[in-house]
Amino acid sequence: MKKTLIIHAGMHKTGTTTIQRWLSESSNLSGLYAYRHAGNNCNMGLPLFTLFGSKPEDHFFWKSRGTAKDELSEKLSKAKSRYTKVLEDQSTCALPIHIISSEDISNFSATEFSRLKRFFEPYYTIIKVIQFVRNPFTYLDSAFQEKVKTGYDQFILDKFIPHYKDRIIALESAFGKQNVSILEYNLEKSSLDAFIMHMQGLFPKALANKVASSENIAIKNKPDNANTRLTATAVKILF
Repeated sequence: MKKTLIIHAGMHKTGTTTIQRWLSESSNLSGLYAYRHAGNNCNMGLPLFTLFGSKPEDHFFWKSRGTAKDELSEKLSKAKSRYTKVLEDQSTCALPIHIISSEDISNFSATEFSRLKRFFEPYYTIIKVIQFVRNPFTYLDSAFQEKVKTGYDQFILDKFIPHYKDRIIALESAFGKQNVSILEYNLEKSSLDAFIMHMQGLFPKALANKVASSENIAIKNKPDNANTRLTATAVKILF
């Protein structure tokens, strides 16, 4: 059977969490496609970054462990073995479309994306990438808010500039321009709706209509409070 892999590669601050929750829940309800994730976490960021990143130890998860270099190396080795088994599992191969999602890979270089692609090529005939981009000014505003909420005591502007052009070039270099779709994130519209509409264009018509049916998407009616915006007063108090 010809299978398609769709990689949703963020970017950060573009409604990725909502899309991941919808993908996880609607996959279980519809049985039409497989949403690949590790354990109870619907974000594949840590597995993909650990397996294909040039410096997996730089992921905030591993940094937060604060372990010695030798101990961290052993933990990474075990994690890589575990994640490889998860990704190689084709128990859902009867389904024609598989999807993975992670904003953590949006900063990958062309070399890292190529490494990821080579891993999946034996299992999929077609590999497509979907990525959202956001107005740089609203992106920086949102990134600043998030850092304030998590106790960040300084904001170095250069560090948070998204450098969209470099990221898109890396994607297109690894996967081919014809296989990469760049969608605009709009604060006035739902990124989830835009994602669903784009998937309809990728799927066979009958499958697309069923996937997009709001009757089977319970997550769409749930409020997403994961990234609630702070008021100006709260920012002044915290920062």
